Amino acid sequence: VDDLLLRDRVLKVARQGPDPRIRAAALLAIAYNHDPADRGLFQEGLLSQEITVRFSAVEALQVWNREGVVQDIANVGRMDLSNFLQVYAAGIALRKGEPGGRDILIRHWDDPDWIVRSLAIRYLGELGVAEDFPRILFALDRESNYWVKAEMAGALLKLNRLRK
Repeated sequence: VDDLLLRDRVLKVARQGPDPRIRAAALLAIAYNHDPADRGLFQEGLLSQEITVRFSAVEALQVWNREGVVQDIANVGRMDLSNFLQVYAAGIALRKGEPGGRDILIRHWDDPDWIVRSLAIRYLGELGVAEDFPRILFALDRESNYWVKAEMAGALLKLNRLRK
């Protein structure tokens, strides 16, 4: 946005908006400017009590894609209170070359929450290594949730190409 008044208003909403969904949308909109000065705003979003805002801050950092972004996202994967957000951030970090993201995904591949499990398995299928194949194959027999089983089947198909 070239209009400084409009940009100032969007920044204000991103910082102080009363509705977390609108704050989240404002954070993401700001990311598309790729302005180096906005990193602090995204880092503020990562500290929010609202998961919607934290999730959007991770997504905004991914879009913003400037120096230091991988470390910020990887930190969310290691420390956020939400297991789902940890897995989401770990997948992004791994995709951007941070190998520690895989460890986080492995830590959550048997999470009690089936949604967290299925996302971790999905990312392991997309970004994992050949050693993940037998681990997922063995877990397939014990899995009771059909959605997670479907993600496991997809992950096994993708990981099979890595096996020798």
